Amino acid sequence: MTTTNKEFESTVKEFVSKLTTIENEMTILRQDRSELFTEMKSKLDPRSFRAAVKIHNLQKSTPDQTSLSRILDVLETAE
Repeated sequence: MTTTNKEFESTVKEFVSKLTTIENEMTILRQDRSELFTEMKSKLDPRSFRAAVKIHNLQKSTPDQTSLSRILDVLETAE
């Protein structure tokens, strides 16, 4: 095996190791998130909470708050 091949093999192994670590951490975080929502069930309605978080994040990311507010007003009165 040449030095280039050894370097390549080392690079691949290092990448796979780092990727595996990240994937394991993501799995743990997903489990933690699930446990958090399970704990919260007795105190808050999970569906309402998730919807409120989505709305909050969308509102934060919308540059024109006035326009957003006016559109929401129209949609709410149309129902």
